[in-house]
Amino acid sequence: MNDLIYRLRKRAEIRRQIDTRKSVQEGKPDRIADLLEEAADYIDKRKWSGLTDEERKQIVSYINDPIAWVPAVEAKLKEKNCG
Repeated sequence: MNDLIYRLRKRAEIRRQIDTRKSVQEGKPDRIADLLEEAADYIDKRKWSGLTDEERKQIVSYINDPIAWVPAVEAKLKEKNCG
């Protein structure tokens, strides 16, 4: 993931340095470069959260019902990582 973040930011930096670009010549913001950096910032802030020990213990209670524990894990990870 860090590679993607780096590449997005590097591409934004490169765009802003190309002196033949109209936005550079006019001293205006490069909207695409801004969008690339915004995407990099968003991805950088969205760190993966795994399960805590307590959450693992709760899910272990589903061991007797293997069909039930997979949705329980999925639901908990979605809740933690997708808001």
